[in-house]
Amino acid sequence: VLGDARLRAQALRLVRAYDRAFSRNFRSPFARSTLDAACEDKEAGIYCFLAAYRAYLATNDPTFAEQARIAGEWISTFVYFWNVGSRAGSICHQEGFSSTFWPGVSVQNMHLDVFFPAFELADLGRRLRDPMLVGIGEGVMAAWTHGICQRPGHWGFPTPGEQGEQFFQTNWGLSIDHWRGGANRWNPAWIIALVLQAALKFSGGSGNASRRKSRAHLQRCR
Repeated sequence: VLGDARLRAQALRLVRAYDRAFSRNFRSPFARSTLDAACEDKEAGIYCFLAAYRAYLATNDPTFAEQARIAGEWISTFVYFWNVGSRAGSICHQEGFSSTFWPGVSVQNMHLDVFFPAFELADLGRRLRDPMLVGIGEGVMAAWTHGICQRPGHWGFPTPGEQGEQFFQTNWGLSIDHWRGGANRWNPAWIIALVLQAALKFSGGSGNASRRKSRAHLQRCR
């Protein structure tokens, strides 16, 4: 960003240090990034994945590409590849919500969560000709569309375009009412921005033409 060679060199040293500490042999797995989870978690892996992915883009060094691939496969283990199903009468059941391709959070926090580098994972897959990573990234993008408010009152939101962060697919949750089919309305702006930014990146750019492509992509994902 700044064109400072010293900062770039230090950043790359840090990425290599992360590899030695975590992904080289997983004696110390990615863990403890989620504030309320003292265990292995998706978010710790995400940051190591993004660091290696961006180092690869900046250098074209295959070592960083492999480091990113390993971290990308690891965070993908938190993604559901089947539909768990929802409790009859729950909001997820009423809306026909599918857990397929939704990412979870950690081995402690057993709920689905929006936060995931969907575009970056798919982009790495395209660059490495890895169809599995491409499919997972695109699948997560498609899954996100299940939770977007499409009309006033949809998912409990007043404004179309709003989106909650979490959906509860197990008997784990902040309230028994959320068990196996609940959803919360915790919707800070980053949630909406993350999904829209990914859709824009998948569309290939910015501006009116890309927004039209984004809408078409989302229609295909639904």
